Amino acid sequence: MNIYSLTCTRDENLSSTTTNLLKYFESCNIQTKLLTNQKSIFEAYDSGIDSLDADLDDIIILCHDDIEIHHSPEEFLNILKENLDSDEVGF
Repeated sequence: MNIYSLTCTRDENLSSTTTNLLKYFESCNIQTKLLTNQKSIFEAYDSGIDSLDADLDDIIILCHDDIEIHHSPEEFLNILKENLDSDEVGF
């Protein structure tokens, strides 16, 4: 199972929050695509998903650039894997 992040931002000049989020995802071994200057968040996620080579059992995180995650990488990954059973969620 792979974990991807599609992270939208409005500006190519990244804030410290965005930079920290990208470093956090990297520490979790989450493959991240930063989506900038998109027409809409929906089109950004649509094109981002199309650009991934994701399998049905992979996890794709759709998020904006202004979030902070306050769990250790190990805890965060466990939360994702335990709560996102592919039989119950997906699209």
